[in-house]
Amino acid sequence: MGRLQQGAALSPTHKGVHVVGGKVEGMRARCGRLFHARNMRWTSQALLAPMTAHDAMGGRAWTVLEHDDFRVCKAFALWANSTAGMIVHWTQGQRIHAGRSTTQIVALGQILCTRLDGLPDAALDRSAAIFDELAARQLSSACQAHADETRRDIDSAIVEILALPDGTGEAIEALRCREPSVHGQNREALAILSG
Repeated sequence: MGRLQQGAALSPTHKGVHVVGGKVEGMRARCGRLFHARNMRWTSQALLAPMTAHDAMGGRAWTVLEHDDFRVCKAFALWANSTAGMIVHWTQGQRIHAGRSTTQIVALGQILCTRLDGLPDAALDRSAAIFDELAARQLSSACQAHADETRRDIDSAIVEILALPDGTGEAIEALRCREPSVHGQNREALAILSG
């Protein structure tokens, strides 16, 4: 996956060579364009779910997620990288170390998410357009979401795409990174949150 991992659209960083007599077709079947972080380090990583322009393999840290409609994939990338999506992931992931949450592959399917594939075509078209517009913009580390203009724009997009009720944007703004353990319990981050 992308070396800097700060925009929602990334390029793979490694190339693979198939093993003689290996399971090439089986491995190619596991390629995709949408990925989900299995070991999210909130203090340094910006993305929970990036996309690539071409099929790639995720590896140990990134699990490939699939859907036949790339508009749904782009809507999910927006959702997962929004404050609401990150909070849902944070509550469902294992938190053995402060500032980090890990998720097993089987548990990914249990993380709550609205049925994005049930959105009307107009909402999916809009989500794809917004993703394309925001994908190259830099995101701050997840623990800095409260000060990240791009994350605010992603949050606004989710409110629009999901047609959430009035006041939802303000509620998300209030929730944006208030959890001190996201910051790894460091004093500087706690001072920011309390002051």
